[in-house]
Parts: sequence; structure tokens; C-alpha cells
Amino acid sequence: MPQAKKIAAAASEVVLDLRRGGTCAVYIVEARNRQEVRELKEMFGGLRQELEVRQLAEGTITAYAVRVPGRDIRVFDEIETTLKENYRFSISERAFQRTIYTVVRDLCRASDSVLRAVPACGICQSPDPFPTTVDFMDASGQRLAGGVYCARCVGEADAKDDRELIGRLLAADGSGLAPLGRLRLAQEPRSERPGAGYRVDEEEPRRAAAG
Repeated sequence: MPQAKKIAAAASEVVLDLRRGGTCAVYIVEARNRQEVRELKEMFGGLRQELEVRQLAEGTITAYAVRVPGRDIRVFDEIETTLKENYRFSISERAFQRTIYTVVRDLCRASDSVLRAVPACGICQSPDPFPTTVDFMDASGQRLAGGVYCARCVGEADAKDDRELIGRLLAADGSGLAPLGRLRLAQEPRSERPGAGYRVDEEEPRRAAAG
């Protein structure tokens, strides 16, 4: 992780990608051969047009996490039914917890399957396949560095607005970004478009990073 002082000196914008609400499900499937692994990859890949999907494991044990942004989770039932009807063994879990990721890890070890890396929260280190992110961008729009935060830590931050949330998440970060929580940001995002960030005060970065 680059030093906070260098990030602060080069950053012109801080972008928050907030994952609030929604529902996540985890599906673990035993694939009997490579054909079934490919079928599963195609099936879950097709869901990416409407849902968020992250692969957790590949091989004899193939696993995916799926996130529905809204409240309509009927698709979870459809996925579960399809897996039960077409594969010898499958497990579904209507939440992502550290324990279910541990189960996936242990099954991968026992079957020589490949465990895919999942982002770890910068505050509590819990894995989260769909974390909230805070990214620092330079004047040309290039990403300098960033932090990832799980849903629980985002909820516990108890911020009144996105600007305050950025500061609180960074201040609690244990990966070296904590000094950046003192950066002074503009009161409002630079535009109303999705993904627009908060401009960094031109003078504040030097003082914040030095503190």
C-alpha cells in the first residue's frame, strides 16, 4: 500500500462505491467433471447482466456469491432449484458470512479445487465479495489506491452522509489509510452522475497526511 502522504499529495478526488442494502446468496456445487464446471461458469456468467456475481471456487467444488441489489430475491429460488435438479450435490446459503467462506476453503483443500480470493475489509479483515470501496483518483482519473469495507463495518460507521462515511471508514482503516480520514473533501460530489467523487481540498492533503 503506497504511503498515505504520497496518496494525499497526488489525489484530486475520492470516489465512494457504496453497497448498502441488497441480499447476497452463496451457492456451493460439486461438479463431477470439467463439462459441469463449464456449465456452471456459463450459468452464473449469464447472471452478470442483471446481478452481481463473484466466483469463490472452481473445480470439483465450484462456488459463487450472487448479490441482488433490491428486495426481489425470487431469482435465488430459481438458481437453487436449477442446481438441485442438475447437479449431484449443492448447498445454498442466503447470506455471506466468514463461516461460509471457511466452508468453501475447507472443501477446496479436500478436493484440490481452486479457492478464489475475496476482498478483505480494511477494518475488521472479514471477507466480503461485494464490499463498499473508497478509491483515491489523481487528476487524470487514474486510481492511486483504495480501501474496501464490509457491510457490517459500513453500517456501524453510522455516518449522516456519504462524505462523513468516507472519513469514518478511512479513519478506522487498519491497512495504512487511516491518516487519509482527515482529508478535507468538498461538501458535495462534483456531479450527480453515478460514481462521481468528492474533490480533495488543494491545501489540506499536506496537513492531513503529516498529522
